Amino acid sequence: MRQRVDNLREKVCTLFRTSGDVVARMKLVDSIQRLGVGHLFNEEISTTLSDIHASEFTSSSLYEVALRFRLLREHGLWVSPATFNIFKGDDGRFINEIADEPSAYLLVHDEPELEEAISFSRHHLKSMMQCGNLKHPLADQVKRALHLPLPRTYKRVETLHYLSEYGQEEGHISFLLDLAKVDFNILQGVHLKELKAISEYGISLIYTHQGSFGGELHMVPNVVLQGRISTHTDNFYQDNCMDGYMDDTYDSHATIQECRKLNEAIQRWDESAVFLLPEYLKKFYNELLNNFKEFEDQVTINDKYRVAYAKKERSETCMQERAEKLKGDIRTLFGTCNDMSARMNLVDSIQHLGVVHLFQEQIQDALMSIHESEFRSSSLHEVALRFRLLREHGFWVPPDAFNKFKGDDGRFRNEIANDPRGLLSLYNAAHLLIHGEPELEEAISFAREHLKLMSQDNVLNPPLACQVRRALTLPLPRTFKRVETICYMLEYQLEEGNIPILLDLARLDFNLLQHIHLKELKAISEWWKDLYGYMGLSYIRDRIIEGYTWSYMMFYEEGFAFTRIFVAKLIALVTVMDDTYDAHATIEECHQLNTAIQRWDKSAISILPDYLKKYYSKLLINFKEFEDQVTDNQKYMRGKNKGDVASSVECYMNESGVTSEVAFAKINALVEDEWRSINQTRLEHRTLLPMVQRIVNFTVSMVLFYDDRKDAYTFGTLLREIVESLFVNPVPI
Repeated sequence: MRQRVDNLREKVCTLFRTSGDVVARMKLVDSIQRLGVGHLFNEEISTTLSDIHASEFTSSSLYEVALRFRLLREHGLWVSPATFNIFKGDDGRFINEIADEPSAYLLVHDEPELEEAISFSRHHLKSMMQCGNLKHPLADQVKRALHLPLPRTYKRVETLHYLSEYGQEEGHISFLLDLAKVDFNILQGVHLKELKAISEYGISLIYTHQGSFGGELHMVPNVVLQGRISTHTDNFYQDNCMDGYMDDTYDSHATIQECRKLNEAIQRWDESAVFLLPEYLKKFYNELLNNFKEFEDQVTINDKYRVAYAKKERSETCMQERAEKLKGDIRTLFGTCNDMSARMNLVDSIQHLGVVHLFQEQIQDALMSIHESEFRSSSLHEVALRFRLLREHGFWVPPDAFNKFKGDDGRFRNEIANDPRGLLSLYNAAHLLIHGEPELEEAISFAREHLKLMSQDNVLNPPLACQVRRALTLPLPRTFKRVETICYMLEYQLEEGNIPILLDLARLDFNLLQHIHLKELKAISEWWKDLYGYMGLSYIRDRIIEGYTWSYMMFYEEGFAFTRIFVAKLIALVTVMDDTYDAHATIEECHQLNTAIQRWDKSAISILPDYLKKYYSKLLINFKEFEDQVTDNQKYMRGKNKGDVASSVECYMNESGVTSEVAFAKINALVEDEWRSINQTRLEHRTLLPMVQRIVNFTVSMVLFYDDRKDAYTFGTLLREIVESLFVNPVPI
């Protein structure tokens, strides 16, 4: 059977090499994927789709346009929703003529901009089904799609259906169907052996631990797993068994105290933690440690994983080489771009796409030239853009720059209320106001009012609509740049006059930095795991990921690795102190810890309660390591303890005898006042601008963690999506 697979596979590969027609190649890729043999042609599919993406495509067939859209989107290649505009009338709605082409709608991919397409196609497909106008196999495919669209189906189940339908498709390839059937049977034999072995493992696990409360765990993992990665399958399943056993322990058997003990043992992740557990959980915990050790050993010695890692390393080298070339191309743009508006847009795009650290010198020269040059534009967007860019970089621009958009009464003219892009630029620029600039306060109020109306009335198109919505929540100068970068990378290609090579560079740079950050996150997690286990303080928050994220917000660039790790560790150590003062220590113990920190010497350990001695010892050791790693004139000052438990809002309420709403309003006014002070510092101390920018980053991070009356540091699930976007999910290239 293996020989037959190889022969059939070669015949399909020949089709890839000889087929020059774009539509035929798309249908070939689609059939291969739906028949479940995509794993046999990964390289061929990737090359084919890259060619299709790069080639001009002028088809007027809805089926072909939708097929291209879905295949490319599924493989991370951008296709604009505007692709379907050719099937719409002057009113922006889909034309009725396409209602007679049922097969097209199966391929519409779900995203917000295409909600109308989904609604339109669903309506007509349902009508066709009810009237019985569809023939097999199309009728069955429509029925399944209405229940669950193709991009959201479980692929192997869909493959079973399609294996029985493909032979009835017009233009089907007989030997491709033969290959799919043979491959399915071969893999089924592999999976059946695995299922038998893993079932025996699950039964032995239940009998070993005598866990009468454990559910039966004989389900094959719900992912597509080919025979070549059966080790991964076994590991995944064993992990699933362990998770199920633990879940049943927490949910249906253990007491609250036993749950806490099991959680503490898992946090410590060491054989010595067995003594913490009740008798019935000790065998399970030992099995958990042993299994994960086996998983680690198998990954280490398995050649497939080493090969995959080597490919990843080579891929990263290629990415770095590509990024270097693109950097050179962008530097050339700076040299050849003589138009002031084009230069401003280039600088703004570079900042917005998160690659400003690659072009510091070029940006500085460009802004110096822009500041010194005469500027007479009558475009609100351009005037506001110049104002924001220059003020952000410490160049003085007077607020009367916007007087040309005001009437004789000193108020903004109503004509600019119909310029949403200009209003958004004005709104963002005006937030760089300093103390004593009522003109910019008026600009913010005017722009906010009209942008809110436009947003509520849904008159804005993407990406401007999304940008306005974000700005109304948090103006651009006050956003966390890396999160904004992720949003803007999805939007930039829709901007008029976008520069494709700049977007390519931004994506590559983000992914390269993400790889560095992920390594650091792993290293600091291991440091924290050792520290947490050594100190044995069960009351402290386990927030090392949040702490690293906070540090990353201030120092994300590659060259700040030491500072990033230093600040993350500092945040972790201060968090322990904060939790000690706020949630555990008595007043006397707080005084003892404070005295020890003031003395800052090993001899002070004797004055501390026993449970704090290990923490204090580690505090001294870590700061000594910090000092050893920096030069004598760069030593960081030691931080002082928090000292108070109540929040700033609670303090103001108690001191002034006011409600929480009044207190929040006062705090917000103080925050607004401090933003103006920060903006003023940019202008008065330009030589200190790099340091001021770090302060801005820190201020922004406070907003991300504590805005909207939430505490995302303590309740880390509020940041889960952001953390995954920054450190786990690479940007599609």
